[in-house]
Amino acid sequence: MPSKFTSLLVAAGAVGYAVSPVFADPASAFEINVVKEQFKAALLTPTVVPEFNPIGLLELSFPATGDIDVGEAVTKENSGAMPTVQIEGTLEALTTSTSPLNSTATKYTFMLIDGDYPGADISKGVNAHYLQNDITYGTLDDGAITFNYDSTPVIAYAGPGPASGSGPHRYTFLAFAQPAGFAAPATPAPGGSVQLISYPEYVKSANLGSPIAGTFFTVQVGESTVSMSATGAVDTATIPQPSSAASTGAGASSASRSGSSAAAAATQSTSPNGASKMTVSGLVGGIAAIFAAAMFI
Repeated sequence: MPSKFTSLLVAAGAVGYAVSPVFADPASAFEINVVKEQFKAALLTPTVVPEFNPIGLLELSFPATGDIDVGEAVTKENSGAMPTVQIEGTLEALTTSTSPLNSTATKYTFMLIDGDYPGADISKGVNAHYLQNDITYGTLDDGAITFNYDSTPVIAYAGPGPASGSGPHRYTFLAFAQPAGFAAPATPAPGGSVQLISYPEYVKSANLGSPIAGTFFTVQVGESTVSMSATGAVDTATIPQPSSAASTGAGASSASRSGSSAAAAATQSTSPNGASKMTVSGLVGGIAAIFAAAMFI
Protein backbone atom coordinates (compact mmCIF):
# COMPACT_ATOMS: atom_id res chain seq x y z
CA MET A 1 0.00 0.00 0.00
CA PRO A 2 1.52 3.39 -0.87
CA SER A 3 2.50 5.66 1.99
CA LYS A 4 0.41 8.70 2.83
CA PHE A 5 3.30 10.93 1.62
CA THR A 6 3.45 9.14 -1.74
CA SER A 7 -0.30 9.45 -2.10
CA LEU A 8 -0.08 13.17 -1.43
CA LEU A 9 2.57 13.64 -4.14
CA VAL A 10 0.41 11.76 -6.61
CA ALA A 11 -2.55 13.93 -5.63
CA ALA A 12 -0.47 17.07 -6.12
CA GLY A 13 0.38 15.95 -9.65
CA ALA A 14 -3.26 15.16 -10.34
CA VAL A 15 -4.28 18.71 -9.45
CA GLY A 16 -2.32 19.85 -12.51
CA TYR A 17 -0.27 22.68 -11.06
CA ALA A 18 2.65 23.67 -13.27
CA VAL A 19 5.72 25.65 -12.35
CA SER A 20 5.97 28.56 -14.77
CA PRO A 21 9.35 29.65 -16.16
CA VAL A 22 11.03 32.41 -14.17
CA PHE A 23 12.49 35.17 -16.33
CA ALA A 24 15.48 36.48 -14.40
CA ASP A 25 16.28 39.10 -16.99
CA PRO A 26 13.56 39.99 -19.51
CA ALA A 27 14.04 43.06 -21.65
CA SER A 28 12.70 46.19 -20.00
CA ALA A 29 10.63 48.95 -21.55
CA PHE A 30 13.49 51.28 -20.69
CA GLU A 31 15.94 49.24 -22.74
CA ILE A 32 13.50 49.16 -25.64
CA ASN A 33 13.22 52.94 -25.50
CA VAL A 34 17.01 53.29 -25.48
CA VAL A 35 17.27 51.26 -28.69
CA LYS A 36 14.54 53.36 -30.31
CA GLU A 37 16.48 56.50 -29.41
CA GLN A 38 19.68 54.97 -30.79
CA PHE A 39 17.95 54.37 -34.13
CA LYS A 40 16.86 58.01 -34.16
CA ALA A 41 20.28 59.32 -33.15
CA ALA A 42 21.92 57.30 -35.95
CA LEU A 43 19.40 58.81 -38.41
CA LEU A 44 18.00 55.37 -39.22
CA THR A 45 14.52 56.33 -38.06
CA PRO A 46 12.63 57.60 -39.93
CA THR A 47 14.90 57.90 -42.99
CA VAL A 48 15.89 54.25 -43.50
CA VAL A 49 13.36 52.53 -41.24
CA PRO A 50 10.25 54.75 -41.25
CA GLU A 51 8.48 52.92 -38.44
CA PHE A 52 10.25 51.24 -35.53
CA ASN A 53 8.26 50.11 -32.49
CA PRO A 54 10.07 47.04 -31.13
CA ILE A 55 8.73 44.76 -28.41
CA GLY A 56 12.04 43.03 -27.79
CA LEU A 57 15.80 43.38 -27.98
CA LEU A 58 17.46 41.79 -31.00
CA GLU A 59 20.90 40.49 -30.13
CA LEU A 60 23.52 39.50 -32.70
CA SER A 61 26.55 37.34 -32.03
CA PHE A 62 29.17 36.96 -34.73
CA PRO A 63 31.47 33.92 -34.68
CA ALA A 64 34.51 36.20 -34.71
CA THR A 65 33.39 38.68 -32.05
CA GLY A 66 30.65 37.21 -29.93
CA ASP A 67 27.80 39.49 -28.87
CA ILE A 68 27.83 43.03 -30.19
CA ASP A 69 26.16 46.15 -28.83
CA VAL A 70 23.67 48.31 -30.68
CA GLY A 71 25.61 50.65 -32.99
CA GLU A 72 28.94 48.92 -32.42
CA ALA A 73 31.66 49.34 -35.05
CA VAL A 74 32.59 45.95 -36.52
CA THR A 75 35.19 45.18 -39.14
CA LYS A 76 34.27 43.83 -42.55
CA GLU A 77 36.18 40.64 -41.77
CA ASN A 78 34.52 40.05 -38.40
CA SER A 79 31.01 40.49 -39.80
CA GLY A 80 31.48 38.25 -42.82
CA ALA A 81 29.74 35.19 -41.36
CA MET A 82 26.07 34.89 -40.49
CA PRO A 83 25.54 35.85 -36.84
CA THR A 84 23.37 33.96 -34.40
CA VAL A 85 20.19 35.81 -33.51
CA GLN A 86 18.08 35.89 -30.41
CA ILE A 87 15.33 38.19 -29.24
CA GLU A 88 14.75 39.03 -25.61
CA GLY A 89 11.16 40.12 -25.14
CA THR A 90 9.70 42.31 -22.47
CA LEU A 91 7.67 40.53 -19.82
CA GLU A 92 4.53 41.83 -21.49
CA ALA A 93 5.61 40.59 -24.92
CA LEU A 94 6.47 37.17 -23.52
CA THR A 95 3.20 36.70 -21.64
CA THR A 96 0.47 38.46 -23.63
CA SER A 97 -1.54 35.83 -25.47
CA THR A 98 -1.67 37.81 -28.73
CA SER A 99 2.02 38.71 -28.78
CA PRO A 100 4.15 37.31 -31.64
CA LEU A 101 6.81 36.50 -29.05
CA ASN A 102 4.40 34.33 -27.09
CA SER A 103 3.39 31.82 -29.74
CA THR A 104 5.44 28.98 -31.14
CA ALA A 105 3.19 29.11 -34.21
CA THR A 106 4.50 32.53 -35.23
CA LYS A 107 6.70 32.76 -38.29
CA TYR A 108 9.21 35.52 -38.79
CA THR A 109 11.02 37.48 -41.47
CA PHE A 110 14.61 38.58 -40.87
CA MET A 111 16.51 41.03 -43.02
CA LEU A 112 19.82 42.87 -43.03
CA ILE A 113 19.92 46.10 -45.02
CA ASP A 114 22.73 48.55 -45.63
CA GLY A 115 21.50 51.99 -44.55
CA ASP A 116 24.66 53.52 -46.02
CA TYR A 117 26.35 56.42 -44.26
CA PRO A 118 24.25 59.06 -42.47
CA GLY A 119 22.95 61.51 -45.02
CA ALA A 120 23.49 59.29 -48.05
CA ASP A 121 20.93 59.37 -50.85
CA ILE A 122 18.90 56.17 -50.51
CA SER A 123 16.00 57.31 -52.69
CA LYS A 124 16.67 54.43 -55.10
CA GLY A 125 16.67 51.83 -52.33
CA VAL A 126 19.05 50.04 -49.98
CA ASN A 127 21.20 46.98 -50.49
CA ALA A 128 19.75 43.90 -48.83
CA HIS A 129 22.48 41.60 -47.54
CA TYR A 130 20.12 39.04 -46.05
CA LEU A 131 16.42 38.26 -46.33
CA GLN A 132 14.65 35.16 -45.11
CA ASN A 133 10.97 34.45 -44.56
CA ASP A 134 9.20 31.66 -42.68
CA ILE A 135 11.72 31.48 -39.86
CA THR A 136 10.17 29.58 -36.96
CA TYR A 137 10.18 29.78 -33.19
CA GLY A 138 13.01 27.75 -31.69
CA THR A 139 13.58 27.73 -27.94
CA LEU A 140 12.79 30.01 -25.02
CA ASP A 141 15.45 30.32 -22.34
CA ASP A 142 15.17 32.91 -19.58
CA GLY A 143 13.21 35.25 -21.82
CA ALA A 144 15.51 34.86 -24.85
CA ILE A 145 14.07 33.28 -28.00
CA THR A 146 16.18 31.47 -30.57
CA PHE A 147 14.99 30.50 -34.03
CA ASN A 148 14.94 27.73 -36.63
CA TYR A 149 15.99 28.43 -40.21
CA ASP A 150 14.43 25.62 -42.22
CA SER A 151 13.22 27.81 -45.08
CA THR A 152 15.23 28.84 -48.13
CA PRO A 153 16.61 32.38 -47.83
CA VAL A 154 15.42 34.87 -50.40
CA ILE A 155 18.87 36.42 -50.10
CA ALA A 156 21.49 34.31 -48.36
CA TYR A 157 23.58 36.18 -45.81
CA ALA A 158 26.40 38.15 -47.41
CA GLY A 159 28.74 40.11 -45.20
CA PRO A 160 29.18 43.87 -45.45
CA GLY A 161 31.37 45.23 -48.22
CA PRO A 162 31.27 49.03 -48.20
CA ALA A 163 33.47 50.85 -50.68
CA SER A 164 36.70 52.26 -49.31
CA GLY A 165 36.24 55.86 -48.22
CA SER A 166 32.43 55.68 -48.21
CA GLY A 167 32.13 56.26 -44.48
CA PRO A 168 30.52 54.16 -41.76
CA HIS A 169 27.70 52.14 -43.27
CA ARG A 170 24.84 51.38 -40.89
CA TYR A 171 23.97 47.71 -41.31
CA THR A 172 20.51 47.27 -39.86
CA PHE A 173 19.17 43.87 -38.81
CA LEU A 174 15.40 43.71 -38.43
CA ALA A 175 12.93 41.05 -37.33
CA PHE A 176 9.25 41.00 -38.30
CA ALA A 177 6.32 38.82 -37.27
CA GLN A 178 4.58 37.50 -40.36
CA PRO A 179 0.82 38.05 -40.48
CA ALA A 180 -1.69 35.25 -40.99
CA GLY A 181 -1.87 34.30 -44.65
CA PHE A 182 1.59 35.72 -45.32
CA ALA A 183 2.68 35.63 -48.95
CA ALA A 184 6.19 36.65 -49.89
CA PRO A 185 6.46 39.35 -52.55
CA ALA A 186 7.48 38.13 -56.00
CA THR A 187 10.62 40.23 -55.89
CA PRO A 188 13.29 39.74 -54.95
CA ALA A 189 13.17 36.15 -56.13
CA PRO A 190 14.51 33.42 -53.82
CA GLY A 191 18.11 32.43 -54.28
CA GLY A 192 19.44 35.87 -55.08
CA SER A 193 22.52 37.66 -53.80
CA VAL A 194 22.97 41.18 -52.44
CA GLN A 195 20.62 43.47 -54.30
CA LEU A 196 18.94 46.82 -54.19
CA ILE A 197 15.44 46.80 -52.72
CA SER A 198 12.90 49.36 -51.62
CA TYR A 199 12.55 48.61 -47.93
CA PRO A 200 9.21 50.43 -47.51
CA GLU A 201 7.71 48.75 -50.58
CA TYR A 202 8.79 45.27 -49.51
CA VAL A 203 7.41 45.72 -46.01
CA LYS A 204 4.14 47.11 -47.36
CA SER A 205 3.76 44.41 -50.02
CA ALA A 206 4.40 41.66 -47.48
CA ASN A 207 2.10 43.34 -44.91
CA LEU A 208 4.84 43.00 -42.31
CA GLY A 209 4.17 46.18 -40.37
CA SER A 210 6.70 47.56 -37.93
CA PRO A 211 9.72 45.43 -36.94
CA ILE A 212 9.25 43.66 -33.62
CA ALA A 213 12.98 43.99 -32.90
CA GLY A 214 16.07 45.41 -34.49
CA THR A 215 19.67 46.43 -34.07
CA PHE A 216 22.46 47.87 -36.17
CA PHE A 217 26.22 47.89 -36.44
CA THR A 218 28.60 49.97 -38.52
CA VAL A 219 31.31 48.90 -40.93
CA GLN A 220 33.81 51.30 -42.45
CA VAL A 221 36.65 50.61 -44.87
CA GLY A 222 39.38 53.21 -45.09
CA GLU A 223 39.21 56.85 -44.10
CA SER A 224 35.90 58.51 -44.90
CA THR A 225 35.88 60.96 -47.80
CA VAL A 226 32.13 61.63 -47.83
CA SER A 227 30.18 64.49 -46.33
CA MET A 228 27.97 62.97 -43.66
CA SER A 229 25.03 64.31 -41.73
CA ALA A 230 25.74 64.80 -38.04
CA THR A 231 24.51 62.01 -35.81
CA GLY A 232 23.82 62.31 -32.11
CA ALA A 233 24.44 60.43 -28.89
CA VAL A 234 21.77 59.02 -26.62
CA ASP A 235 21.64 60.45 -23.12
CA THR A 236 19.96 57.66 -21.18
CA ALA A 237 19.38 60.01 -18.24
CA THR A 238 16.74 61.78 -20.30
CA ILE A 239 14.81 58.58 -21.02
CA PRO A 240 12.14 58.06 -18.35
CA GLN A 241 12.09 54.82 -16.41
CA PRO A 242 8.64 53.23 -16.76
CA SER A 243 7.00 52.82 -13.37
CA SER A 244 5.04 49.70 -14.28
CA ALA A 245 6.62 46.51 -12.99
CA ALA A 246 4.83 44.66 -15.74
CA SER A 247 6.86 46.44 -18.38
CA THR A 248 10.19 46.92 -16.63
CA GLY A 249 10.43 43.78 -14.55
CA ALA A 250 10.91 43.73 -10.79
CA GLY A 251 14.03 42.86 -8.91
CA ALA A 252 17.75 43.34 -9.43
CA SER A 253 19.02 45.56 -12.19
CA SER A 254 21.36 44.29 -14.88
CA ALA A 255 23.67 45.71 -17.52
CA SER A 256 21.54 46.77 -20.44
CA ARG A 257 22.00 45.03 -23.74
CA SER A 258 21.72 48.42 -25.37
CA GLY A 259 24.52 50.00 -23.37
CA SER A 260 22.56 51.36 -20.39
CA SER A 261 21.26 49.82 -17.17
CA ALA A 262 17.72 48.82 -16.44
CA ALA A 263 15.74 46.79 -13.94
CA ALA A 264 14.85 43.37 -15.31
CA ALA A 265 13.67 40.43 -13.25
CA ALA A 266 10.20 38.93 -13.21
CA THR A 267 8.13 35.77 -13.06
CA GLN A 268 6.28 34.61 -16.15
CA SER A 269 2.65 33.61 -15.77
CA THR A 270 2.05 32.39 -19.30
CA SER A 271 3.77 29.69 -21.33
CA PRO A 272 5.40 30.42 -24.72
CA ASN A 273 2.31 29.16 -26.55
CA GLY A 274 -0.06 31.30 -24.54
CA ALA A 275 -1.33 28.66 -22.12
CA SER A 276 -1.80 29.91 -18.57
CA LYS A 277 0.58 28.51 -15.96
CA MET A 278 0.68 28.53 -12.17
CA THR A 279 3.59 30.32 -10.46
CA VAL A 280 5.82 28.65 -7.88
CA SER A 281 3.86 30.22 -5.04
CA GLY A 282 0.66 28.81 -6.52
CA LEU A 283 2.18 25.35 -6.65
CA VAL A 284 3.34 25.55 -3.05
CA GLY A 285 -0.09 26.77 -1.99
CA GLY A 286 -1.78 23.95 -3.83
CA ILE A 287 0.41 21.28 -2.28
CA ALA A 288 -0.05 22.87 1.15
CA ALA A 289 -3.79 22.61 0.71
CA ILE A 290 -3.49 18.93 -0.15
CA PHE A 291 -1.34 18.30 2.91
CA ALA A 292 -3.88 20.13 5.07
CA ALA A 293 -6.65 17.98 3.69
CA ALA A 294 -4.55 14.90 4.36
CA MET A 295 -4.58 15.62 8.08
CA PHE A 296 -8.14 14.34 8.05
CA ILE A 297 -7.30 11.10 6.26
